[in-house]
Amino acid sequence: MLVVVFDWDQNNLKKIQAQRIKMYEVEQALARDPILVYEQSADGEERYVYYGETDDSRLLAIVQTERDDKIRACNFGCGAKARISGVARARKMTR
Repeated sequence: MLVVVFDWDQNNLKKIQAQRIKMYEVEQALARDPILVYEQSADGEERYVYYGETDDSRLLAIVQTERDDKIRACNFGCGAKARISGVARARKMTR
């Protein structure tokens, strides 16, 4: 069984709080078959941009990386209409 460990610190907790996102919502969205939108490199570190959906159907955009075998969510956004339609289109293409 794969155990996913998230790396939360004061910096990324402040970012989600500013977006009115809860820590468990980020973890849910990344656990519920998120859509990889694109990859990018920042300061020599690979980062992945995902659209995901929480158990309450809240749509999130999440930038994440992996550090020391942990998932570190770096940046966040939620629910804009453009993102919602983007998630819907991407889900249709993957089914």
